[in-house]
Amino acid sequence: MAKTSGELERLLTLIPFLNSRQGQPVQDIAAELGISQARLLKDLDSLCLYGTPPFGPNDLFMATVDEQGRLEMAYTEQFAAPLHLLPNEAMALRMSLLPLLAGSSGAYGKTVKGILDKIDRALLPQDRLAVDHLDEKIMAAAPGSANPGALETLRQARRQNVQTEIEYYSGSSGQSSSRTIEPYGFVMFNGSWYAVAFCHKSREQRTFKVSRIKQARLLKQRYQIPEGFDINKFAQGHIFKPTGNEQKVVLWFSPAIARWILERNAQATKNRDGSASLSLMAQNFAWIARWVLLYGPEARIIEPKEARDEVKKIIAGAL
Repeated sequence: MAKTSGELERLLTLIPFLNSRQGQPVQDIAAELGISQARLLKDLDSLCLYGTPPFGPNDLFMATVDEQGRLEMAYTEQFAAPLHLLPNEAMALRMSLLPLLAGSSGAYGKTVKGILDKIDRALLPQDRLAVDHLDEKIMAAAPGSANPGALETLRQARRQNVQTEIEYYSGSSGQSSSRTIEPYGFVMFNGSWYAVAFCHKSREQRTFKVSRIKQARLLKQRYQIPEGFDINKFAQGHIFKPTGNEQKVVLWFSPAIARWILERNAQATKNRDGSASLSLMAQNFAWIARWVLLYGPEARIIEPKEARDEVKKIIAGAL
């Protein structure tokens, strides 16, 4: 991870540039940036380590290199843009990009201009006029203004049909454990990679979020994928199967972030005071508690009490 704010800024500016180079060979991307391929791969590893408590690899961002040496990237829902930006949101994004515009002839110039175009398109017509007016005033006043390799190991296991030993952090239990799995296939869901595999510990087929795999090691034992297994069923969004032991969890989000929740969750409802409510079914509450904590004081769990207690438990463990 970055050791200084300057290093962090450099890494973050890489993201939009790399996103526009998806599918290209990493050696070509490194040459375009004027750095070595080893340095680029090290930067990708660093980017993948940024996230949220308990800070597992690929929590927010994942970059991998496929068998042909081409770049693949994926993002979690925190990077999903709202349907429309408010004027103050668009202005904040524009201001953050101003320092990069000074180097418009460099590697990031074209990328920055592309981002500005996307910001404009995310505004309603009446809001775009307000932003342009504010932009003119500001410009006039400005004086020259976990283990990123886990997916590759699992893919190798799938190609060779050999079992894999993993250390996995369970989002439901909040605990890490070692287990042996047989990868059947992989699917992207909500910006995260999942491995569909047979788990020897549970003796059944399970879905594992790759970003929660801390370590992965190939074994010698071979396996066969069951006849009739179809990864396309998972690719259509059928990732999680109910067990019948789920409980209803009711969440509340403040008016400050309600719009984001309403646009991203079809089940969410808007309250009369501008806040939002969302009801979910969950077998346990660890992952919901961590998700709510991402929003700080702008979100809370209304019920059940056991879910609220899980939030307190996570906070107490972090102190």
